[in-house]
Amino acid sequence: MVSRVAAVLSVPVLQSYPFIAMLSGFSFLILLNCASMLMNVLTIVIATGLSVLQNNAVDQKQRGAANGIAMDRCLSSEVLDWP
Repeated sequence: MVSRVAAVLSVPVLQSYPFIAMLSGFSFLILLNCASMLMNVLTIVIATGLSVLQNNAVDQKQRGAANGIAMDRCLSSEVLDWP
């Protein structure tokens, strides 16, 4: 549930970046830093929530393998720049 809320909250933050770019000076720096920090927090919340969901979806005997496969997929997508 928390992951869904974080995902929904991240959409307006991402959509606000073009408007933040229209600013200048100190207000630009403050808003850009706040938006970036908020996106980092939301990203961590989403990733943690998805890991918890995955761990609850498999038996305890299979958690190590499932986490390994998930980490491999995440790292592969980062390297290949896939969504």
